[in-house]
Amino acid sequence: MPGTEQDLDRLDQLICRLHPLEQLFHLMGKVGEDTAGAELARGCAEIGLVLTGRLRACLEQSFRHRSQPTSDGQSEISTAGH
Repeated sequence: MPGTEQDLDRLDQLICRLHPLEQLFHLMGKVGEDTAGAELARGCAEIGLVLTGRLRACLEQSFRHRSQPTSDGQSEISTAGH
């Protein structure tokens, strides 16, 4: 299928760019109880991890749909549900 390997490369690049942001949220979630603003930091970390997880899942689903052939043999580009 034309473009499939290229799409996977793009997906890998996007996932790699998300990784530092996910790591930041992981670190924020490990703030100690005695640190000022700890509750806020942990709450923001939880929200950030959920959002980046959903974005990652959406990207993966979108790229999977792009690489699936339609009945006429062409690659389908679908953004349904996004």
